[in-house]
Amino acid sequence: MSRVNLKTPLSTSTERAVREFKVKWVGYDDLTWEPASNLSCGGLLYDYLREKRRDRRLQMVQVADDD
Repeated sequence: MSRVNLKTPLSTSTERAVREFKVKWVGYDDLTWEPASNLSCGGLLYDYLREKRRDRRLQMVQVADDD
């Protein structure tokens, strides 16, 4: 079984019915889109999504302050 590089996920896609994550695998050069069900790193995904939400909120506050 491959290990997920800790710098992943790199981005998400919600265009389909299943949320996918762009993953950089240790030992491989190519990035792949993987459904969350293929990944055994739930804590890493949770942390990534939480950080992404926090960043989005900060951007909204900064835009509101600029107005």
